[in-house]
Amino acid sequence: MPTLEIIQTVFLAIKKSREHEIRERFRLKVGCHTSTPFNNHHNFSQIARNSEYFILGDSPIDEGEITNVLRNCLQQVEYAGANFQLWNMEMRYKGQWLVDIFMELPNGCDLPELETGEITLLLTQLDANTLLFALMDQLLAMSNDHVDQIFSYAGFRRFSRTVGLNKIARMSVILRQQGNLNSDQEFLQAFERANEATDRTRIPRLHPGPLAERRFKELNEFAPLQGMLPK
Repeated sequence: MPTLEIIQTVFLAIKKSREHEIRERFRLKVGCHTSTPFNNHHNFSQIARNSEYFILGDSPIDEGEITNVLRNCLQQVEYAGANFQLWNMEMRYKGQWLVDIFMELPNGCDLPELETGEITLLLTQLDANTLLFALMDQLLAMSNDHVDQIFSYAGFRRFSRTVGLNKIARMSVILRQQGNLNSDQEFLQAFERANEATDRTRIPRLHPGPLAERRFKELNEFAPLQGMLPK
């Protein structure tokens, strides 16, 4: 596997591993109990068999009560030891709402992305369910941004916001121009050897047996073939 693909795989694996933990650490109080409604371990078959129960119907909320509804909703949430408080709400001109939330962090919080202590959400409608989904989306986005900032290879933080995208784009354009490659024969030869080495790792290997014999026979009917044939 090429180095680039290994780096990308590790990068995405870190993000998904963090997402898994975030979903499990988001807790919602239900009466005297707590639950993790965003985790990935619920019984999907059971939920699907009772799908009508889980689909929300239209239940308009009195505008005078919506602030209390959202405030009470946030008071039922606990995330990695942090608690949330509704701070401010502001309606935008297209009917969307900006919701500012203050986080009370525990001592020794192990999630650096929460250090600001503040979250701002953009809601398309004002209700508790929309608020909870938007909050989870923002927590995931903050986690991904944190990984972007600290993930590095050979000391270089490729996905950091400090990297100039125009410079990355320019480098990519230059490297993809075959004329530039042909101007340096030593580099071109090394480039071709690297590509060939990568391609050889992808050659399918057929185990001895009737199926392999049939596949080789089918390939021989198209001879002569170029490229790298199965082994």
